[in-house]
Amino acid sequence: MKLLARHISALIGILICLTASLSIYWDEEFQFYFVKEQSSLKVGDKILLADIKTDISKPLYIHFFDERCVDSKVSLEHLPLIIDKYPETCNYMIINGSSLTERDLRKAYQLPESVSIFQDSNFELTQQLNVPTTPHALIIDRNQSLYFTGNYSDGSGLCSATTIYSSAPAVALRFLASNNQPPLFTNYQVSFTGCPIN
Repeated sequence: MKLLARHISALIGILICLTASLSIYWDEEFQFYFVKEQSSLKVGDKILLADIKTDISKPLYIHFFDERCVDSKVSLEHLPLIIDKYPETCNYMIINGSSLTERDLRKAYQLPESVSIFQDSNFELTQQLNVPTTPHALIIDRNQSLYFTGNYSDGSGLCSATTIYSSAPAVALRFLASNNQPPLFTNYQVSFTGCPIN
């Protein structure tokens, strides 16, 4: 009888630890992969850039950033690799939804001076562009039509420094640099994943 009681106590302890671990994982990570609202953005849609003063002689690559999101921090760490590979393909812009100043953001993530930073800590522009999560990228062509919208996935998860060139935005840039039509991606690569923008 005492042996059975020990086994039951051990099992209860294991279940409590497992429940606590799952709860922490949910709070820290997993909940962000479920986004209730989806954007109505579609490739080919006209994008009004009245609030953004930028050179439209080249396509515009927009990266959405919020320092409160771990995935957003990771993708911004790797963005300079994409910029270095395709420096002349686009003008690059960060929509900064964090409290970091432009100078601090540029320094923390080693962003080149050629990258524009638009402060959007109240998320007005982000919401106007129908982007409900971060990290996310948009590529807008010279005609102000949406060429690409998607996350930093290679189809199996968030890209790392070694897989960033396989990310959906990098592949779209490769097509754009070759003057090709936008590529087709899996639903996961163009869906809104990561952290909801509040």
